[in-house]
Amino acid sequence: MEEINSIIIVGFGNLGKSLTKGLKNKHRLTLVVKEPKNYISFENEIKQEVKIIKSKKINIENKIVFLCIPNESLSEISKEFIGEAKSIISTLSKKSIKEIKSQLNNPYLKERDF
Repeated sequence: MEEINSIIIVGFGNLGKSLTKGLKNKHRLTLVVKEPKNYISFENEIKQEVKIIKSKKINIENKIVFLCIPNESLSEISKEFIGEAKSIISTLSKKSIKEIKSQLNNPYLKERDF
């Protein structure tokens, strides 16, 4: 039986919405949004219950986290993370892994040569 991952998508812009649509029905999803009321019509569109939380104290322990936020939001949102994520996937532009790691304090972030 395939393991179902718990995925947290931080940000509800175009990329966050697209990831939610693509990952629905395959994983347990949690969306971190500024205004949960903006999500209601989207939930009807994707026809899947997704846990919605406002960005306050986010438990990322053993979860896959997608950072779909503007660069300037990283330091603010990183203060809300509790625990160590299984993986962190960043869509931040012009931010090195080293910069992100210093703000997130997560040992799973590693620089790789591509």
